[in-house]
Amino acid sequence: MAKQIAIRDEVYNKLLKLKVKDMSFSKVIEEMIEKKGDLSDFIGIWDKKKADEVKRRVKKFREKIDGELRDVLPRN
Repeated sequence: MAKQIAIRDEVYNKLLKLKVKDMSFSKVIEEMIEKKGDLSDFIGIWDKKKADEVKRRVKKFREKIDGELRDVLPRN
């Protein structure tokens, strides 16, 4: 059964960018819900490649900080 919902124009435009040919808006939303937690879903102005690069850099930064803290903090 289909339902109608109201969304702002900017949300519609973001969904439209995620939609590929012959894909319904329901499928776009469903995929987003199933993939929750993926950084690229929450950074609408970046494409997947850019989001993956951000994730890689964050991971590298965290590893660096963890290493530096191990040198400074006392061990139990």
